[in-house]
Amino acid sequence: MGEGDLHRRRFWRCNVAKKVAGGVVLLSSFIRPANGLSLSFIFRPLQDGWRRRSPTSHHVSPGVPRLRRAPARLRSRIVAMEARGKGIDLLESIALSDDAEEAPNHSVHRIADRGAVHEAPMESHMGDEEVEESEPIDLAAAGEGEITLTNSQREIALDMGLLERQIKHIRDIIGVSAFDIGVELVDNQRMQHLNRDFRAKDRPTDILSFRCFDDIEPGSLPKVTSAEDLDLGDIFISAEYVQERCDEDRAEMEAQLEDNGEFVSTERGVSGAMAKTFTVRERLPLLVIHGILHLLGYDDQSDSDWSMMVNREEQVIKQYSETPMGPKSSKAGTYVVGVGTDIVFIPRVKRALSRAEERFTRRIFTAREHYIYRQFRKTRKDRRNLTDDEWLELAASFVAKRFATKEAVSKALGVGLRIIHPNGLRLKDIEVLNRPSGQPYVELLNEGRRKGMAMGVVDVAVSQADEKEYAVAFATATGST
Repeated sequence: MGEGDLHRRRFWRCNVAKKVAGGVVLLSSFIRPANGLSLSFIFRPLQDGWRRRSPTSHHVSPGVPRLRRAPARLRSRIVAMEARGKGIDLLESIALSDDAEEAPNHSVHRIADRGAVHEAPMESHMGDEEVEESEPIDLAAAGEGEITLTNSQREIALDMGLLERQIKHIRDIIGVSAFDIGVELVDNQRMQHLNRDFRAKDRPTDILSFRCFDDIEPGSLPKVTSAEDLDLGDIFISAEYVQERCDEDRAEMEAQLEDNGEFVSTERGVSGAMAKTFTVRERLPLLVIHGILHLLGYDDQSDSDWSMMVNREEQVIKQYSETPMGPKSSKAGTYVVGVGTDIVFIPRVKRALSRAEERFTRRIFTAREHYIYRQFRKTRKDRRNLTDDEWLELAASFVAKRFATKEAVSKALGVGLRIIHPNGLRLKDIEVLNRPSGQPYVELLNEGRRKGMAMGVVDVAVSQADEKEYAVAFATATGST
């Protein structure tokens, strides 16, 4: 028996044992002996031990001891079984709502409310004596809650360590660091099942949130009386669907640039931020912000609720972009997939621009890059009244650095450019952009993205510089463990 077969057999046994233990825990929670003790405590450690072996789960250990939460998928099944066990029609018990494309002013899909299937706590009386309510616990002293991050899809390569830090950072900004949160990345098939079962919509969507608290007011924190209740709920995100939306939105953006020469978005909040980003990596934290706010009672059905939620989203996004994230987790690791470098002779680029600037730049730039180039020309040449020669010097450096970056990235992916190698990437398969700070970054498109995913690339870090007659760029492609 080979090592791979042995690993698969062990993994199969762990999965079977984990599911059996999960079922026993669920059933034992309803079966109590005469002395009133639950049997679930016998099997819970076994279930937790097998869960920790799962290669798809990514956990952040809490700052203080805390009961380990069930996996997000198991929690959803438990909720469904509870609803059926109480004789409640599942679809009638869920607060169904329309998708965002059917609602005005926003595009992020409406979140189904899991809390609707939970019965409100009943008032308890013993004779004429009134039972005192428990005091809410001090959230500041509760320690750090657990983040259960699970990657159940294989369509999109993701840096789970980075996403872990992003979720923790967002949770701290919103002020719910004491609460447990579950986030699971799924594929379209799994998301379609969830959307059909809980919202009666037989199609995939980008995000669904299942909240634990029913009576929470937007802008306030849940009042909990025990550490076991420090759980906001679960968020499901279809990475595959997000990628499809990125491709659709990019195509729409490029069409606008071709037709109107500029791209304008009237969206606000998370939708507005996503209108400016076209990668799953950049959209995931924005969707997490949207999902956590839904867990906290924010809604987007009426105009007033939508306005309140969008305003809060914009506040969180602003803080998220301005404050640094915490250190990397020791559980998260990255490795180098490939490195590349390139150097370009700037006078050669200047000669090409002097002969046919428009045709040359359209050949090497994507529609988005070409729009940025035109804006650069407008702000530098037109407003500063530069001569043609002065502008060509500036433009040649601008173009040369981006050309060098594209070739360095293609080398990091091990294929080079198609203008040199028959099986290489096209120049438009790599898009070079800059963050507000000026830091360059790249987005892999079309064949570049397919090649990167096949190699397990989750990020490509780049650096570029120029001096007099030369522009140089370095690229490092990394994967995630």
